Amino acid sequence: MSAQLTRFRLLVLEHGWDNWAAFAGHFDQVAREAALAYGRPDLASATVARRTFDRWMNGDSGATPSGDTQVVLERLLGIPCAELFAPRSATRAADAMGDRGS
Repeated sequence: MSAQLTRFRLLVLEHGWDNWAAFAGHFDQVAREAALAYGRPDLASATVARRTFDRWMNGDSGATPSGDTQVVLERLLGIPCAELFAPRSATRAADAMGDRGS
């Protein structure tokens, strides 16, 4: 069974963060930045477990983030989580990747 194609997966692959360690490093950095930017020290402790990252990459529809994780993830990728985790068809995904250059 192949992974569900989501915008999250496409963006992570585009950035080259397709392994948990690389993604987690960027997530942790943005969590600290968000804590300062939003005046919310609690955001600095937001993390993503390897299993959660794997579920997101596989398009598990029950794995949509919430709370502090959602805030940090949306800041990291610049897109609301509802859009990041919505299933995408292969055609829409290809179009989305092509639109990035314009």
